[in-house]
Amino acid sequence: MNFSGGAKRYINVGVWAVAERTTRGSQGVNVTYGLIPTSLLRIICASCGTDLKSAADWAELHARHGQEIYVHNYNLRSRDKHLSEGDMVIVLNDEASGKFGKHWQGPVTVLRVKSPYSYLVDMGDGRVRNVHANKMIKI
Repeated sequence: MNFSGGAKRYINVGVWAVAERTTRGSQGVNVTYGLIPTSLLRIICASCGTDLKSAADWAELHARHGQEIYVHNYNLRSRDKHLSEGDMVIVLNDEASGKFGKHWQGPVTVLRVKSPYSYLVDMGDGRVRNVHANKMIKI
């Protein structure tokens, strides 16, 4: 039989596996395959060692390219929120629970910037809350 490309490797491994299962010891393997293999994995690695290296290189290249596309698409619509003291915002109420519990409250006033994304907000009823920028919308 004449096989092209990598089909011969897979058929040889298949023949080895059949011969190994049908005979006891290594005589059948010697007759069928011409050598005494130590394991199926060693035969596969010996027959396609360079192919595994090129496949790993290809996978790494395509994974890196896919990651770059993901980052580019994410950055198209991502924006930083920077608020300053005195800005009017509406705040997501996380204190309520249940199916219809979370509602937007406001307008409220930013009292102080604690860090680039954390703000002290005057809720209007005497309470002051520490709120993250993701939970606020500037109005």
